[in-house]
Amino acid sequence: MDWKEYPYIGHLSKQLSGLSYRPLVELELHGLTGTHRASALIDSGSEASMMDMEIAEALGIKIPEHLPITVSGVSGSKRGFSSPVSFKVEGFDDVFTFTVIFVSEPSFDIVLGQQDFFRNFDIEFLRNEGIFRLKRSV
Repeated sequence: MDWKEYPYIGHLSKQLSGLSYRPLVELELHGLTGTHRASALIDSGSEASMMDMEIAEALGIKIPEHLPITVSGVSGSKRGFSSPVSFKVEGFDDVFTFTVIFVSEPSFDIVLGQQDFFRNFDIEFLRNEGIFRLKRSV
């Protein structure tokens, strides 16, 4: 399979108080309430894939009363829960189902991390050229 090329996208950064260029890819999320489109950050420093709790609600995923998972990162610890989510990546026909961790107010609405995304895709970050590339892992 050939590499698919994507531009780094300018995104207003809360931390930097300005425009930051990031490797963002469009997803088509599949849930009980239909399909939803959203941008996702490809993050080689994140072990797990995470999404904002509001996305769980939009997809019709029931949020448990007690949040059983604690995740920690550079921005501190947050409580959340895990659930499978199905989606397509822009430019690819496959539907993937990954277990993601839902938390309130993550640093980015959707973060694609090492555990699932990087196991299914080869990724080349060419930051100085303003592009990144994706290819399905064999």
